[in-house]
Amino acid sequence: MISVVLALLVISGLILTALGLYSARFQTVAARRPFAWMMYLNAAWCLLFALSGVVDDPGTMLALFQVVLGIVAVVPISCLVTIIYLVGLQEQVTRGRLAALLALPALSIAVNATNGLTSWFITGYEVIEVMGYQTLALQYGPGFLIHTIYSYIIVISTLLLLLWHLFRTTRVYQWRDILVMIGFSIPFVGNALVISGSSRGLDITPILFVVTGLSLAFALFRFQLLRIMPVARSVIIDISSDPTIILDRQGKVVDLNPAASQLFDLRDNDLGKEARSLFQDMKGMSELVDGGSKGRRTMVLESPSGKRYYDSQVDEVVDGGTMMGRVIIMHDVTESKLTQDALRESEERYRAIFDQFDGTIMVVDIEDGSLLQANQAFCTHFGIPPDEVTSLNIQSISMIDHSFKGDIQSEVKNGRRFSFETTSLLPDGNVMNIEVVASPFRYGGRRAMCIIGRNITERRQAEIIKERIGKLEAIGTLAGGIAHDFNNLLTSVLGYVSLIKMRSQPGTENHRELTEAEMTIIQAKEVAQELLSLAKGGAPICKPVSIPELLRVTSNHPYLNSNIQCQIHIPPGEWLAMVDQGQMGRVFTNLFINAKDAMPNGGQVDVTVSSHHEGVSAPHGLTPGEYILVEIKDTGTGIPQDVLPKIFEPYFTTKSKGFGIGLSVVYATITRHHGNIEVTSRVGKGTVFRIYLPVAQGAAKVAPGPDITMASGEGKVLVMDDEEYILDVMGEMIRALGYEVGTAHDGSEALEEYQRALDSGKRYDLVIMDLTNPRGLGGKEAIALLLKLDPQARALVSSGYSNDPVMSDFRHYGFVGVLPKPYQLEELSYAIKQGLVGSRANAGQGCAHSTDGKDAVLSGGDAGHITP
Repeated sequence: MISVVLALLVISGLILTALGLYSARFQTVAARRPFAWMMYLNAAWCLLFALSGVVDDPGTMLALFQVVLGIVAVVPISCLVTIIYLVGLQEQVTRGRLAALLALPALSIAVNATNGLTSWFITGYEVIEVMGYQTLALQYGPGFLIHTIYSYIIVISTLLLLLWHLFRTTRVYQWRDILVMIGFSIPFVGNALVISGSSRGLDITPILFVVTGLSLAFALFRFQLLRIMPVARSVIIDISSDPTIILDRQGKVVDLNPAASQLFDLRDNDLGKEARSLFQDMKGMSELVDGGSKGRRTMVLESPSGKRYYDSQVDEVVDGGTMMGRVIIMHDVTESKLTQDALRESEERYRAIFDQFDGTIMVVDIEDGSLLQANQAFCTHFGIPPDEVTSLNIQSISMIDHSFKGDIQSEVKNGRRFSFETTSLLPDGNVMNIEVVASPFRYGGRRAMCIIGRNITERRQAEIIKERIGKLEAIGTLAGGIAHDFNNLLTSVLGYVSLIKMRSQPGTENHRELTEAEMTIIQAKEVAQELLSLAKGGAPICKPVSIPELLRVTSNHPYLNSNIQCQIHIPPGEWLAMVDQGQMGRVFTNLFINAKDAMPNGGQVDVTVSSHHEGVSAPHGLTPGEYILVEIKDTGTGIPQDVLPKIFEPYFTTKSKGFGIGLSVVYATITRHHGNIEVTSRVGKGTVFRIYLPVAQGAAKVAPGPDITMASGEGKVLVMDDEEYILDVMGEMIRALGYEVGTAHDGSEALEEYQRALDSGKRYDLVIMDLTNPRGLGGKEAIALLLKLDPQARALVSSGYSNDPVMSDFRHYGFVGVLPKPYQLEELSYAIKQGLVGSRANAGQGCAHSTDGKDAVLSGGDAGHITP
């Protein structure tokens, strides 16, 4: 079985060897050679120790240890030289100084290798076993002591050099030096333990050098500007014909390309020197390297052939917000400067097109379809570097739609003007709609075609949205009519059921069955309300509503069975939104049902409420301001990406049952509340709906209204409706409540009846008007005439169009309350009672109406009570 120590020695040796090989990648790092030798020496140390642990002959083991001692003698010197290169003092490493440093280690190696003098280093040994690893416990002589003292002098000198540099360098390099000091100290601390005898015969020094190697590798090859060098060398440095120089933060030259070497007669040994000293005799360059700031400037250099003009660009290299150095790129503009007069006419010819037009422009050779020129907008849209434009052909641009290429190629060959629309794939994966116009012209004596493309993506998206809105409006008009007629029928049915229930004995089977029938009709009313939510122009009746309370109620929908777990996470606070409680309740119910359908085998729904501020840039398509964000997340099957854009369209569904209006109702309702809804989904992971609702600024939560109880009264009530069966049932219900009843089929008839009552001295106490009337005047038109006839008249507006703007802003028109169809006898009783004392004060316009407690308001979504 292989010992742990043996395995660590082998692994450490391989890691150190790999680090040495890794350094060969960084040709511009001056310290790479001493670093590599240090890694190879320590790798040999590890591997020779490992080899000594697997041989059985003590003599062979001793010979291997003697070789190791020779290697160990040189390791401190390699560490010192590496650190000297690291801190930028490599010019101090001369051959003479290096020979002086190696003199004593060389003598130690020679003495140790001579059998007769071996006792100077090793006076005795014994074979021991530590953790399953066989090694030698050596007794050392005076020569070893001398060598050890010298080695630790080198080690201390190295640490002092690092410490000196630490206090002289900038903050970013201070962290590097601290890292190197820690990594450098660890193996020598371990070696000190070996020498002192504290390690029980086991020398782990070479293993600890892995830490040193890793810290030095990071400092040399990753910590500095060198993390960008592979890219810089391949794209900017070697390939570029422009002289390019890279300076570090201290103003030292860390790299330059062949063009710069040739221009300034610089060599590799100039790397690491201060740029100021290298260019002190060149006025233009001296100013450039001392300028300190980034930017573009023109400079003049004297050469044997005369003056050369260079357009010089200085840019900062920033890493993690810290300026790490500067890149100086010099472009020879001598020829262009000398010939600029000749080029001015051509430049002015195209300047207006290329510099002022934000669309894409490309000039194509008519003969072969090659690109002769393109503007920056073209390069940006298609992700093509400007210097590669002339090497491309129209057929080689992969992101242009295939049909687009074919059309262009055929039309270009014809050499005539043409225009059409197409699409293009952008580098980020999005599709851009393009309007193309092309015209033939002469370009540098060649027959060419100027092709201009304008981005019309936003226009096309606006058309799609307009089409979607048109669909919703068309469906809404139809849905509104159906819902109105349906609500009228439900009014009659619910009214008669309520009457029969009132006359039945509570607690009997009949009374229970009638109650069940009432609840069924109320559920049918909810279906009609879904249709009304699609109706064009339907305005919500808004008031401050507690979103947490609404979520708790809707999440307990009977359709959500026990295998669906719903978790609601709400921070402290009231979380009031200005919404129509009934409509928003249906929004949440639809979303919960949608989540349940996506989890046929059960799952979890997580609901989170938080605040959201919409800034001026409106990233979520909202008016700037404060919103409540409701996130409803399920763990269902998810929605495919090709289906996701269609889910809010009317009648679109992927379910085997249903009609596909649920999410379209959700979208329409939230839009009418001046909010927004977003959806993200991953197939197999689930779906997240995000609903943004306007905060009820400065409003107090509306307290729940009293439970509806039937109360009799006295007085005269006039009912106007175009449907005879509505008049019949309302007459029965109102008389059952103790009031006298008069009826009229339209507004004109109602005004005549009201006038007769006034003339007889028996005026009506309350008028209930149907909002619209196909036979004549509806309530909307008749109320103004009624108030002109009798300013003290009191009227309720009633309609199957419960989402009509008049229903949400009734007081503006002169009504004292609303009575949405259908309604129970108890609701009618309460509305009449409140209508007799209601106010006609103008409440203003739009969604955000709350009532004052004196008006009769029956919201279509308030089940079980009236909100006064």
